[in-house]
Amino acid sequence: MDYPHLTSKAEERALESTQLSFCKGINLDHIKETVETLLNHIGDNGMFAEYTMHDISHVNGMLDLLEKIIPDDTKYQMTPADWLMTVLSIYFHDLGMFIPKGEFENRLKNKEFLSFKQLILEDDDNKQYIESLEDGDRERFLYQEFVRRNHGERIFDWITTVDKTKLNDEPCKIISELLNGLDPTFKADLALICKSHQMTELPDRLKSVDEAYGSKDKEKVNLLYVSVLLRSSDILHMTHDRTPEIEYRIISPQNKISVVEWAKQREVKSIDIHIETDEQGNKNPKIPCHSFEVQAKFSDDKGYFSFKKALVDAINELKKCHEWCEKSRISNNNKYFFPWTNIDTTRVLADGFLNDKLKFEIDQQNILHLLTGHTLYNDSTVVLRELIQNAMDAGRLQDSKRKTKTKYQCRIEIEWISQSR
Repeated sequence: MDYPHLTSKAEERALESTQLSFCKGINLDHIKETVETLLNHIGDNGMFAEYTMHDISHVNGMLDLLEKIIPDDTKYQMTPADWLMTVLSIYFHDLGMFIPKGEFENRLKNKEFLSFKQLILEDDDNKQYIESLEDGDRERFLYQEFVRRNHGERIFDWITTVDKTKLNDEPCKIISELLNGLDPTFKADLALICKSHQMTELPDRLKSVDEAYGSKDKEKVNLLYVSVLLRSSDILHMTHDRTPEIEYRIISPQNKISVVEWAKQREVKSIDIHIETDEQGNKNPKIPCHSFEVQAKFSDDKGYFSFKKALVDAINELKKCHEWCEKSRISNNNKYFFPWTNIDTTRVLADGFLNDKLKFEIDQQNILHLLTGHTLYNDSTVVLRELIQNAMDAGRLQDSKRKTKTKYQCRIEIEWISQSR
């Protein structure tokens, strides 16, 4: 059978699971085709119009990264159900950014949005930026930020909803039709994995490593490992194919957040496995790899420093995923390896500006000595003069604030207590 939309090895491996009992013959090719259509509408009504790509190219980029992220031994260990859960979670994880027709127009009925809006505007920096936008862009910006920060929760609701009144929402109906035939528990776990990619910690449910959806070993899923694969492939897909040149020129982003995001991702040429070096400094493929390697060259300093910060976040995420997997692998005695703990940045280059921010440090001890000792005043009695001058300045300030024509009379008293000096 021909599957024109399935382009990765991960999807090929997932196809085997569609013949198992918990699937009842779902059509993976049709699911991807429909998801692609929905993702193409993320920018409708001006929403997310200036954001980097969250279309099917992001999905395909993540699927291709799995070949590098998953060690060969683990690929053979993974079940068809593992592969299906991984592929579907990558398909659906960003779909919550889709905003159905009429949702934005009805935003004032959304209590969660109104609470979010109030919270955002309490921050002076946020408020200043939002007030700088054109009248028609302010609410749109706020709503798209609300959706962006909650898109994991949104897709969770769309996949799991059992509220019949919610089935009138188009995304719920479409997703329900796509996943019809899937085991209900499998579907609920898929929704939770999609939601978890925006969560700091994994829910206890997703720490299961052998969740069974049927009687065969092929129908078991390592939920923790699938969750880690979604998080790591998402955070590592930051290359220039997410910011195509033509789209950048057409969109010409003005939003300050978007400008930096496009700048930092446009210059990233590749992310690959970093081959380790031996004691002589020679690359040695036989040494176990634990890092990815980024190649990028920046001519924009804002993009460079923003990208470096993003890499720190990505490294911390990889370390966390590694820790989860190692702890789980050892305690459950399995071969689901996740060796990645670092990203090598030696080939992230700055062109035309210093690649490190300047910083100043104050020698506190010398400053205190300068301000309080004889370095500043050779005669210690000068301190009295300074105190009197400060008091006079305070009097003048008080006088300037008076709303009456009566002049403020400043009185300064000096008393010397010889016993306690």
